[in-house]
Amino acid sequence: MVAVPLLVLGARVSGLATALFLAHQGFPVHVLERDPPVDGDPDVAVLPPHALRELAVLGLADAVCAQAWEPVRLTHADAGTGALLRVADLGSAVRTRFGRPYVLAPHAVLRGLLVAACAADEMVTVEYGRTAASVEDLGDSVLVTDDTGGSYRAEAVVGADGPGSRLRGHLGGGHAVSAPYLLHRAPGPAPPDGVLRLWSSPSLHVTHAGVPGGAGSVSVTVRVDALDEMHRDGVAAVVGRLMAATAPDVRAAAGEAVGTRPPRVLRHHVPLQRARATA
Repeated sequence: MVAVPLLVLGARVSGLATALFLAHQGFPVHVLERDPPVDGDPDVAVLPPHALRELAVLGLADAVCAQAWEPVRLTHADAGTGALLRVADLGSAVRTRFGRPYVLAPHAVLRGLLVAACAADEMVTVEYGRTAASVEDLGDSVLVTDDTGGSYRAEAVVGADGPGSRLRGHLGGGHAVSAPYLLHRAPGPAPPDGVLRLWSSPSLHVTHAGVPGGAGSVSVTVRVDALDEMHRDGVAAVVGRLMAATAPDVRAAAGEAVGTRPPRVLRHHVPLQRARATA
């Protein structure tokens, strides 16, 4: 059994960032990180000015911005009709008002910087490829067992491993309450005019963004109202029916995003009703 003062359960960027912020406050931190240090994640992280202010505290904002895409404008349209709903200037308008830009950075870039920062911080230790299999409240401490059988006794545990965290049961979080959402991402052409485009409907959300190097990224999130429908007809058929009802520019933007790789399944959970802090 490993005894640690503060244990962070992490997934993707959240656990590593949490550990660094705690370390900056003088706390020694041990992290059980679900993913490997380099996972080839193709996702794009949206970083508004307030997120960059937080990354600046860690000394990472400039490095992230150097490898990010800064859109000049955002347009949001109805996915069914293509009708424009709103337009927002970004670029210099956001920089002038908030002091920092609105950017989109490759998830792999952001995570790589966090991995390196954790490795360089003597207050942080990380075990990659580990998840919590069980969490037991001992009253004056917490006993965590990971998926390899390793055990950790900590004075406090922070759950930064998503809505499926083993800690939710101890905090009254409950189970998933919504229908699942299927997230598809794929590379695509860069927006030719530097505009970040969004299309939405009650069952679908499409994003077309740029990434550094002159390429683009397309994400398609669809709501599946019944798992039985997905299991009966298959993911491709369900998504195909939803896409068929969208405007032509949505179908053109989505391109090959749907069906190029297995989608990620997302579910919503009941918001936590309480938190427990240990002094």
